[in-house]
Amino acid sequence: MSDAVTLRARWVVPVEGPAIENGAVRIERGLITAVGRAGAVSGSGRVEDLGDVMVVPGFVNAHTHLELGCYAGRIAPQPFWDWIERLIALRRESGSGERERASIAAGARMSLEAGVTCVGDISRSGWSAAALRGIPIRRVCFVELISGAPTPPGDPDELIEAVNAAEEAADELTTVGVSPHAFYSVSWNDLRRTVAIAAEADRPITMHVAETAEEIEWLTGGGGRVENFLTRYGLANASAAIRGGYVELLHRVLMTRLRPLLAHANYTSDEELRMLAETRCGVAYCPRAHVYFGHAGHRWREMLSAGINVCVGTDSLASNSSLSILDELRVMRRENAGFPAAELLEIGTIRGARALGIEESCGSLVVGKSADMVAMQLDGNTGKNAVESLFEETSFVRSVWVAGRSIVRDGIYDAQNATM
Repeated sequence: MSDAVTLRARWVVPVEGPAIENGAVRIERGLITAVGRAGAVSGSGRVEDLGDVMVVPGFVNAHTHLELGCYAGRIAPQPFWDWIERLIALRRESGSGERERASIAAGARMSLEAGVTCVGDISRSGWSAAALRGIPIRRVCFVELISGAPTPPGDPDELIEAVNAAEEAADELTTVGVSPHAFYSVSWNDLRRTVAIAAEADRPITMHVAETAEEIEWLTGGGGRVENFLTRYGLANASAAIRGGYVELLHRVLMTRLRPLLAHANYTSDEELRMLAETRCGVAYCPRAHVYFGHAGHRWREMLSAGINVCVGTDSLASNSSLSILDELRVMRRENAGFPAAELLEIGTIRGARALGIEESCGSLVVGKSADMVAMQLDGNTGKNAVESLFEETSFVRSVWVAGRSIVRDGIYDAQNATM
């Protein structure tokens, strides 16, 4: 957006600052140039009164797999290791590649309509950057490595090729990262090389850790369901180096130096939590996928108390009903009624941006950041704790802006205006 505009609303919630009643946000060339009371924010250009809405930063989905959207509703809720075998079978069906590629763009549009303006998307194919080119959603496109996989990338050299291809396809809203899948599916040498690849180019890095109890069993002693799974699919990881607690292993492979984003961390012991708190790792908790797989309770509240940067993700539509971060936050709110609403909003915005390493661009309504914003229609709330009403089932996304451009109007993705 090249023309200046001042957007006024009943409430403006910067996140890095208190909620502002009768607030305004001024946008120039896609950036926020002023935030404050409506009467104090002025300048040339047009003024648009959004009415009785709450303007908040765009939500950040820190962990998702958009390419799996074509499998929505095709796998019933079940334990993870049964689910993943069913997913593998679906991904081997004829035409799955084309369906997955189409799912990436479709998932981006669904995300925008849900108020998600930024995604941390993991792709086995590495297609995300190309598939999302021209779609106005901010993204960190992680290219995933599984050692010995029958389709690339199956080793670090193939990973580099896929990363280079992603960089060639990237536009101004894209950051390219790497994702060694998990300790059980990436060899120790490949893991070390992947960390080096990320370090050399200062790339974001993410990894699935402690997702299941069976993974912890395998890490500490070998064998079990994980060993059987790896052997069955020809991915047996024989490296004796990958044995121990997951934070200790992250230290040994030097990944903790890179401020990695750890997906799930569902089974974290007291000792692991203590060690994790001494690192700069972020943790992406996926509340509804957590329930879908029947995991034990997550320790996200204890992690926050320990100073760990906890954010949220949706995982994929193969294990979830939507790509809405607001839906994830509502689940957390229902299960933790006394948890502060303002802190919950941080988890869904600035904490996600920080975990992805792009907090200087998005995650809060601060002068100098990109105007990635959402206008939420509220149910007539006029109280001083207006942020509470954001998590009511009656609130909904009305408008979305990315880099100051109007992308969603009246809850509908505006394809014509969204074309970059």
